[in-house]
Formats: sequence, C-alpha cells, structure tokens
Amino acid sequence: MARDLTADVARHDDATSDQHERDKREKKARELTEYTAGPALVRRAGSGIVEGFTSPVAGFCFRMENGKPARQADADAYTSEAIKMAKERAHYFRLREREDGSTRKENGKYKTGAVSLLITLAPWAVPTVGRLKPEARDNIMMHLASVQAAKIKEVSGRETWGGAVHWDTAIPHANLHIPKTAPAGQDGKPGMAHAKSRFLTAGSWTTGADRITRKFPGLLAPQQAELLADNLGRKDVAHLVDVQSSRATDAALEEWIKQAGLWAAYEKDCEEYERRKRKEMAAEKHRRLMQASLSHFHTSGIWPLTLSAMRLNMWRMLPREIRGPIALAIRAQQFIKQPVKSALKMAMELPALEPRTRLKEMAGPGMQ
Repeated sequence: MARDLTADVARHDDATSDQHERDKREKKARELTEYTAGPALVRRAGSGIVEGFTSPVAGFCFRMENGKPARQADADAYTSEAIKMAKERAHYFRLREREDGSTRKENGKYKTGAVSLLITLAPWAVPTVGRLKPEARDNIMMHLASVQAAKIKEVSGRETWGGAVHWDTAIPHANLHIPKTAPAGQDGKPGMAHAKSRFLTAGSWTTGADRITRKFPGLLAPQQAELLADNLGRKDVAHLVDVQSSRATDAALEEWIKQAGLWAAYEKDCEEYERRKRKEMAAEKHRRLMQASLSHFHTSGIWPLTLSAMRLNMWRMLPREIRGPIALAIRAQQFIKQPVKSALKMAMELPALEPRTRLKEMAGPGMQ
C-alpha cells in the first residue's frame, strides 16, 4: 500500500514518535468493532424517540452575503451558483514559512472548494417547531442558520456562503455550504486557504451525545458518558464546528421559545423525549441481542434464541418475511435434539396458542 508522504505519514513512519503510538492506540480501538452484512431489525412507525416531522414542502435554499442574515433563494439557481462557487474556491494560495524566517507563496487546488456541514434541530425541539405555522417554521430555521453562521465565523474564521433547509426528514436540519478559501481578489487570482486546524468536526454521535448531556445531565448510560468525555478530551473542542454550532443552535432556539411564550409546551416536549429515550435505552440491549441472533441466522441458518425466550416485542423486531423460516429452523433444531419431547410439546402448545394473536404474529406469511 502506497500513501502520499504527508507530514502525518512521515511522523507515523517514525516508530519512536508520539504520532505512531497514537495511531496504534486508535487502530486497536477500531479493531474492537466489526461489521457483518445481513438483514436489519424492523422499527414500527411511531415507535422511535422522535415520531417524525411532516411538512407540505420538502425544504428551501438560502443565501448569505457579507455576514447579512440568511434569505431564501430559488433552489435551481442557488444550486447552480453553489456548484460554480465550489469550483472557483477550489483554487487557493498558501504562505509557507522557510527555515530562514522568510515566507513562500504556494498555489494549489482542492478537489472541491467548499464543504457541506449538517446541523440538526435538537430532537426534543421537533414537536415544538412542528406545531408552528409554515411561515414561522421557515423564519426560525433562517434565524438559526444565521446563528450557526456567526458561530462558525467565530470558531473558524470562515464565512458561510449559503445552504439548504430540509423539512422532509424526521429531524429537520440545515446543510451549510462553507468555502475552504477566501474569495478571489479583484485581479482574479485565488484567495488564501483557510486553516484546517480551526475547522474540525467531532461527528454525529459525539455532537448528539454532547447535546443530550447538556440538556439532560445523567441521561446517558455511564459507558456512553465516559465515551463522550474521552472523545471530547482528545479533540480541540473550541474549534469543533459541529459541536459549537449545535450548542449555539440549542441556546438560540430556547431563547426564541421563551420570547414566543411557548416554554411550558416545550418543557412537556422535553419530558416526553426523556421518557422515550429512557425506554429506548432499556430496549437497546434486547435489540442488540436480536440483531446478533439475526446475523447468526443469516450466515448459519440456525436461530440461537428459542421461542420461549423471546418476548412478543422482540419477535416483532424481525422482518415479517423471515419469521416463518426462523420458526421452522427453531422447530427443526428442537426435533433433532429431542424428537419425542419436541413433538409432544408442539402438540400441546399449538391448540393453546391458536386463538391468540401471538400465533398469527409469529407464524408469518410462510406459515399462515
């Protein structure tokens, strides 16, 4: 395997360096997890923590200029301009310091000259925003986009060029389009590249866990809280644009809710979210057990869990089209190990289960 000899690669190749030791630790952490392709568990509509969001429109695009508040823009025209902007901003120059103290100007080109940063509403705020009128919803998202752009400017020094709001999702969000370089000069020459060290991201899990911890202290399981602290402890939090923008979004939205006189309803939404979150966390251990069993059945044809060990809710997690084959696999395994006992047990169970809905639920289309 060949890699470009960047500064990080050179430091990694030095077996005595701190970079090498850190890379080894991170590799060991990655090796503790693996991914195996297989069917996924089903989730019934409305059974999640957030029920979802409905809107007559899918969303809209907005443009920001010279630090002014966001304004809506025609979607097709905006998209064309954004693509053009990303191509133009791909060209840049950078100043390099030499050993003698002088500087050297270097020109370069990125694959694309902008990034798209996704910032969501807090999940517990979705019902509150969902009850607003469409015009008010659009206005609050535009206001939050301006707040996010201001925070990004403060953290990274980068201006937000524009973006898009999405209503066609369970949790509404905005995609902010942020150039990597300064605008070209009047002479048409490329602008200076922004420092990467001031524009860092933590990822969706860390950002979401940070929001939950700040709003609901103690809600996360101890292991999750420890993982969050470890993730933030290894990063430059002051320049994590997704974390800082999300914090600013939550604070600005709560301030707006207070001023709008919606705080009582918002608190009820927060209590309902916390209740659902705790319920979901309690069910997560069963879901992981079911997913592991489903993956094992997918590769071996053997279902590790017996019917008697599964709850009805656990059985409903299985995709309906494979419930029949799983039930047959369980019975086949029981007959092979204990043919007489299994036959008697099956003969005694079926008449008792027939009038109940559980038999229809567990049989599936292959056994009905």
